[in-house]
Amino acid sequence: MIIKYRVVHRVSIKEALVIYSRFFFRKLEDLFASPVITDKKALLVAGCGHSGTTLLAAKLGNHPNIFAVGRETEFLLPDKNSLVTASKLLSEWVYCAEYLGKEYVLEKTPKHIYFIDRAGVIAPNHKVLVTIRNPLDNVASLFKRFGDLDLAIERWVNDNHIVAGIAGSGNVYVVRYEDLTAAPEATFISLFEFIGDSFDPSILEEGKTAYDSAVLKGNMVVRRDQVKSRIRVNNGAWRKVLDEEQALYVWRRVSVVAQALGYHGLEDCYFPTDDESNGCS
Repeated sequence: MIIKYRVVHRVSIKEALVIYSRFFFRKLEDLFASPVITDKKALLVAGCGHSGTTLLAAKLGNHPNIFAVGRETEFLLPDKNSLVTASKLLSEWVYCAEYLGKEYVLEKTPKHIYFIDRAGVIAPNHKVLVTIRNPLDNVASLFKRFGDLDLAIERWVNDNHIVAGIAGSGNVYVVRYEDLTAAPEATFISLFEFIGDSFDPSILEEGKTAYDSAVLKGNMVVRRDQVKSRIRVNNGAWRKVLDEEQALYVWRRVSVVAQALGYHGLEDCYFPTDDESNGCS
């Protein structure tokens, strides 16, 4: 069975029954949820995995006005928490922000893109910061992690189909990975205009991030170490993972959603090397 908001979306029937039973009881409890009353703003970073969500959140968390939760809490996922519990978690983070003199609470869970409506119940003044990445690089990175090309393609299509649907919302800001890595300062200046605060160039400096203070496991251990560094261009890395035939196969599978996100042709995924000109040929 397919449950799209799971990290690995293919699940057994037994797993699906457990997940849906939890979902049912959490939804009943949701009826008793109420918003967190605060002047602090919630910033939710989400998007397809391996599209730059950790990088974006780590650098944002370096800002003096932002309190960053240094792990993926999944607090909005309905089989993990009811909105009553999610509200209590958010209240604790707000308390930390108030204690530290911060104006914003920042949390990053990629799969929250499926549950932005739940955020609106408990955090009416929230904003969603979504990352997107060209499909060849993004799928190749997922393929390296999971070892299944079709699963990687499915995840990219599923997650980014949701992104394309919410991109026009007034409280959603979309960050292209290619812009984030090629022109980080300009990208963050524009992003902070959307947030309503001033850009601080010190956030881009190399050093510790909020993710250093949490106990992490799996893929996040790798990401924690990577995002300490200065941002660098990493476009075209798919060439080390996919051959030309696989690249064409990926594009055929993702093209409809890719074009909706502004990746209008396969050439948008072909980044030139030192001995190569622009274009697909």
